[in-house]
Amino acid sequence: MNRPAQAPMAYWNYYIVVPSVEAADRKIAAGGGQIVVPPMQVPSGGWVLQAMDPQGAVFALTSAQK
Repeated sequence: MNRPAQAPMAYWNYYIVVPSVEAADRKIAAGGGQIVVPPMQVPSGGWVLQAMDPQGAVFALTSAQK
C-alpha cells in the first residue's frame, strides 16, 4: 500500500474491526474526521477504509460486510 499524500512520514496503520465500514464512514465525517481512502472491497471479500481523526491520527477500519 502506498503512503497517502497527507502522511508526512512512514507510520504504523492500525486496523479496527467494526460491524460496517459504510456506517462508520458516516460517523467519522459527523465527528469531524476525514476519510483518506473510502470503503473498498479487498480480495478476501471483506471491506476496509482509511481515515484520519480530527487531531490527525490515521487509522483503518475493516468489516466482513460493507
